[in-house]
Parts: sequence; C-alpha cells; structure tokens
Amino acid sequence: MNQKESKPKRSGFGFHSHLYRAEIDNTVDHSLTIKIVPNAPGHGSAGERQVAACIYELAAGLERGSEEIGGQWVISPQASDGRLDVELMKTDSPRKAKQLIEQVLAELSIPVANPQ
Repeated sequence: MNQKESKPKRSGFGFHSHLYRAEIDNTVDHSLTIKIVPNAPGHGSAGERQVAACIYELAAGLERGSEEIGGQWVISPQASDGRLDVELMKTDSPRKAKQLIEQVLAELSIPVANPQ
C-alpha cells in the first residue's frame, strides 16, 4: 500500500468512503460528547493526525452552524482522545444541538453509530 492509499480520500469538504463513524453521548449536565472512531483500525485513516483532522473539521462545521442558529455552545476538540465536547448553556436546546451535529456529520459523510 503506498502513501496515497493510506490517507483519507477527500473531495472538497468532508471525508468519504465512511472511514469514520461517530458515537454521540449525553453528559450528566445535558451537554454532548462526539467520539470519532475509525472504521478500519490499522489503516492510515486511523492514525492520530488523521482522526484529529476529522475532529477539527467537525468542530469548524459546528462553530459555523451554531453561529447561524444562535447557539451559545462551547465547542472543545479533544483531538488526542478522538472526541469533541459540546458544552451547552442553560438557554441552548439539546435537540437543536443534536440536529446540527447530525447535519454536520452527514455533510462530512460520517454516519452516527448510535442514533437515538
């Protein structure tokens, strides 16, 4: 396998071929955690830097989207842990946050592994 084949294929915005899946969980304080999990451990796309790139792209999409809908969330990428924390304020709607997360994940071609 050459170096080109080991990197995630990207076309414009987003990751393709379902290299990753997302696991969305609620925290005790009704905020959300998104874990990005490589679908092929050992593949080049499962490397720490590739997962970090995916997390930062997800964070950027959430920042843009939350501004558009007036969300006051704190979006905290935790790239070394393969996750992104979305801390909601008391005035934020968890339903709207989850809808935006699912929308941005879909735009990045990342399926949700645990839809609720």
